[in-house]
Amino acid sequence: YVTTASRKKERIQEAPANITVLTQAQIQELGVSSLAEVLSFIPGITVIESHFGYTDVVFRGIYQELNNKGLMLINGHPAWDVIHGSYHLEQIPVDAIKQIEVIRGPGSVLYGTNAYAGVINIITYDGSEKNINKAGIKGGSFSTQEYALSGGSKIEDFSMFASASYYDTNGYEYRIKADELGQSGIL
Repeated sequence: YVTTASRKKERIQEAPANITVLTQAQIQELGVSSLAEVLSFIPGITVIESHFGYTDVVFRGIYQELNNKGLMLINGHPAWDVIHGSYHLEQIPVDAIKQIEVIRGPGSVLYGTNAYAGVINIITYDGSEKNINKAGIKGGSFSTQEYALSGGSKIEDFSMFASASYYDTNGYEYRIKADELGQSGIL
């Protein structure tokens, strides 16, 4: 089921839009460590680094450059930085995502002027869902390390879910024999 296309729960076959859905199981199969990596697998979406060092989303070649032409929703609520126009994809742990729904093309009728090029709705877990507590540690070459922790709980009418992750790497060392100034070393 999807909710982004018409703001009501409906089967994907009945949705009045070109919509792509990624479930948590599909995201896990991709083997990604960030939301930016997940979105880069969706046709019609390009993930780039903005002028301010954040990742940004380009819908179908329409770059927003400080003017939101694509809208990101978290559980149906708009989320973006009004100053930089960034979505801050780095701040959403992959383990917190239950489903991602993407509409490419105008969604302005339902969501306003910021949905000119498309809409991304990130649906997160809530505490009422069972068996979602997990922790993970990953490591790799170039001192790459990732730590993740998530969990939820429900007590009567109150539910809560929290997720956090940390990722760091030294990256690939590029050894330069000599540059245009005759200098050498490691970048």
